[in-house]
Formats: sequence, C-alpha cells, structure tokens
Amino acid sequence: SAAGAGVFAAQALQLLVRAARRGDAWTEDDLASIVQAILGACTTHPVPLVRMGCFQALQLMTMRSQGHMLGFKKQIEQCLRKAVEDRKREVRLVASGCLNTWYCSLTAERD
Repeated sequence: SAAGAGVFAAQALQLLVRAARRGDAWTEDDLASIVQAILGACTTHPVPLVRMGCFQALQLMTMRSQGHMLGFKKQIEQCLRKAVEDRKREVRLVASGCLNTWYCSLTAERD
C-alpha cells in the first residue's frame, strides 16, 4: 500500500540520518547509490515527511562528505532548485537549508 511504502521510506531515511550523523563508513562507501536514491525521492515522493527526510539526509551527507559529493553537483543542484519550489512550506524550508549547506560546502572546498 502507499501508506506502508511511505512509512518504510521514512524509517529507512531515519536510519540513514542516524548513520550520517555518526559518520558511519558505509554511507561514504555506498555514496553513489545513496545519493541517487535520495535525489530520486527528494522531489517525487508523495509524502512530504519523506521528502523532508531526504533533504535532511542529503544535508548531513554534504557536511560530512569532504568533497566526495562534487561528482553529483549537477544532479544535486537541479534537485535543490526544484525543491525550493515545493508545494509544502516545510519541505521548502528544509530544502533551502540543504541548498545553503551545499553552497557553503562548495565554498569551503575552494578555500
């Protein structure tokens, strides 16, 4: 069911956020598959809470990636530009925070 899929996605994101906060090695080892899955759900998942969780996870991974996410620059920026226009205000706020973190990390990488 759609509700069950939303609950599962939220729980999986919760685990990812916890792992990203702790700096678990698997989040860096599987960066490509994680980022692609998150970006896919960021703007298309029907549940706003899941979209917000995606941006929260993306933001944490950006802060801890030490430049490893630069290979996804085009996809991330495209996703974030679309997300700051989300129909839900809460999602727009989290997406804006993620966008700010992304640009700040790009600036820090250049310094």
